[in-house]
Amino acid sequence: IVRTLAVLPDGSLASGSNDQRIKIWNIKTGKLTRTLTGHTGSVNALTVLPDGSLASGSDDKKVKIFVCLRHSHTCCYRLSRLAIRGSKVAGPRCSRVPCG
Repeated sequence: IVRTLAVLPDGSLASGSNDQRIKIWNIKTGKLTRTLTGHTGSVNALTVLPDGSLASGSDDKKVKIFVCLRHSHTCCYRLSRLAIRGSKVAGPRCSRVPCG
């Protein structure tokens, strides 16, 4: 079940769903262009930040920020994980995640 949508700066559409993935769609063709992974719960919120990166919130109680989305040929994205503990945000910690 799709739970959230966001339009990216390049005009593509990001969807977050119960399958714990964020999928990027070409709006013109309707085709899936890539899949972002890393959450362990349903993705409930997506928003595009001023720098063009994509922030996601999930039932896993984590906010993840996917950067360098426009570099689709690399198929590797830096992921900043911000752990929310009460009213404080811990992190960021960076790692690489594959795109599918």
